[in-house]
Amino acid sequence: MERLVKDAIEGRLNELVRSGTATRAQWITDAELDARLFEIPGIDLQACGGTHVANTAEIGLLKIIKIRSQGKRNKRVTLELA
Repeated sequence: MERLVKDAIEGRLNELVRSGTATRAQWITDAELDARLFEIPGIDLQACGGTHVANTAEIGLLKIIKIRSQGKRNKRVTLELA
């Protein structure tokens, strides 16, 4: 079962990467912790951690190394660039 979940997540991630979906960096105010936001529209919005890509295809394929449960609905997925 875990292998099926891993394969399904990896497959969907690599579909997103291959799609070349555009990305964008966004700014919020100093009052909002002076954080830079990075978005893959309709998929995720996170504080910026550094280097950006212009679209998901620039990343290359991904391989899931580990999936850990972080509560009932949350999972922590460790990825490797393939």
